[in-house]
Amino acid sequence: MKKNSYTLLLAISWLVLVTFLLCIPGKKLPTIHWFGNLQLDKLVHIVLFFILCLLVCNFFYEKNKAQTGFWFIAFLCSCYGIGMEFVQENFIDNRAFDVGDIIADIIGSFAFLVFLNLNPLYFNNK
Repeated sequence: MKKNSYTLLLAISWLVLVTFLLCIPGKKLPTIHWFGNLQLDKLVHIVLFFILCLLVCNFFYEKNKAQTGFWFIAFLCSCYGIGMEFVQENFIDNRAFDVGDIIADIIGSFAFLVFLNLNPLYFNNK
């Protein structure tokens, strides 16, 4: 299997994991507060979407050897997060639409681009 196939499999696997985690019924989720009112849930969303964006961008970089389209990928990851909030609201028991989760998803998606700008050699070393 080519390296590009592995990066695609990894990105798809992460997307499936994120989807699974976002579809867990609300009663099965722990309610942990971190530093007072900031919920650990928001940090989890940021990390999940940071890694999602990283893996998808990594796949496209391996395929094209160029960093073009990364902003669009971050936008699509953000749209996925927004869409999942509607799924949670309408189809998942004891889950609600949460603007805070959307903000965390967007931060996570675009944080990868900030990371990439701070580490411009990230893809050049591959």
